[in-house]
Amino acid sequence: LFESHKLIFSFLICSQILLARGDIAMDEWNVLLRGFGPKLDDVGADGDDDGSNKSKASSTTTSTSMPNPASDIISERTWDMIESLDAMRVMVPLKDNGSGGGDDDGKSHDDDDDDDGDDAAGGGEREVKQEERQPFKGMRDDMVENLERWRDVLSSDAPHTMTLPGVWDTRLSAFQKLLLVKALREEKLMFAFARFVGEQLGREFVEARPTRMDEVYGDTDYKTPIVFVLSQGADPTSILLRFAKEMKMSERLEVISLGQGQGDNARRLIEHATQHGDWVLLQNCHLAKSWMPDP
Repeated sequence: LFESHKLIFSFLICSQILLARGDIAMDEWNVLLRGFGPKLDDVGADGDDDGSNKSKASSTTTSTSMPNPASDIISERTWDMIESLDAMRVMVPLKDNGSGGGDDDGKSHDDDDDDDGDDAAGGGEREVKQEERQPFKGMRDDMVENLERWRDVLSSDAPHTMTLPGVWDTRLSAFQKLLLVKALREEKLMFAFARFVGEQLGREFVEARPTRMDEVYGDTDYKTPIVFVLSQGADPTSILLRFAKEMKMSERLEVISLGQGQGDNARRLIEHATQHGDWVLLQNCHLAKSWMPDP
């Protein structure tokens, strides 16, 4: 796993945990991954909407658009995203609190009992109840009416760390705030991911640990080498030389740079090292691709 991929990997782990726990709605997850589709004007206005659009948060937006209130700092693409979030409906699973009371879905308790009996008799799983929510409802109007309060967030170098104006900082979940960062300042989304994972799982999941040669060395043996996969400009030679000194192997470390005509020399060094327990550092292995697979 390359260093540049570790944050995304940690974010995926964190998100899957929260999705399984019901703390993230699948509709919200889809919006983060794919954004919104093209606007659909007057969804359901002709009476054909039977509710199937409720779970399609990524394809429905508001039917009544408002003009962009600040085209100097809000692009048209950003404003479209804000309007889409404002109109977004998501289906959220209701967590069972075991109370058994409350008839909030309009079904009679007799019907619920019959359903439970059918599930028990058939060995099926009980259907998870969901409710529709609009977490961003009213944000568009709030931005228009209180634009000056939003300017700091829109122009900040770190919008993901800003306290949101009005009720939004407490009303939105941590994941919903990621959607807002995606809408307002998508270039800051990776920084928001790091903050999100750190808050949910801990800083150790986002902070890169320095490479320790003693830990790496513990995973090696006479037939398991250390392979350095380098980014441009990186050179671990000094780290290895310092570690060799600590291990009292400085006089038994051979360094050879591969290239034209160096294959035989490298082979002799390796054969000697395997017989006497010495170390060999092969540099510029990419210049000897044809030689490296040789036994």
